[in-house]
Amino acid sequence: AAQRTLIARGSADALEALATDKGKPLATRIAALFAIKQIKGAAANEFISMLATDETVAAWAIRALTDHEGHLAKVSPAPSLAALKSADARTRREAIVSLAKINRSEHASSIAPLLADSDPIVAHTAMQALRKLDDGKVSFSVLDDAAASPALRAGAFHVLSVLHSASVVDGLL
Repeated sequence: AAQRTLIARGSADALEALATDKGKPLATRIAALFAIKQIKGAAANEFISMLATDETVAAWAIRALTDHEGHLAKVSPAPSLAALKSADARTRREAIVSLAKINRSEHASSIAPLLADSDPIVAHTAMQALRKLDDGKVSFSVLDDAAASPALRAGAFHVLSVLHSASVVDGLL
């Protein structure tokens, strides 16, 4: 309801000021962020990418970037790639989901280290994303890496266990 009111009342400029005001409650800033995306569509991506550098709203900014399937072609993966290194587990999780939605296989190698994330939800989300993005090459490279941790190797095996292709079967034999 609050978001609908913001959309009906305000211009995107007023909402942008609200979204960046660190003195406002977090819920208000987040509602303004998603309202901006609804009003401006893909044109909001530059502003939202800037907000992704603010740790207090980064997770929601990353989510807003890829929230609309029709706008994915115009989304830069840079904020999501940077967010993979965030100290906040929610932000890392949203970054993984965002990269999976962008659906470019070249991002699989950036997601792979999070198979061993200390947060089990982030690690599971990384597995799910790699199941979508990886054709097995990234997971096999993890297994071939002598320095890979046991948790990272286990995650790579989990990914490979659901990839049903001849190249994966041949690689495992």
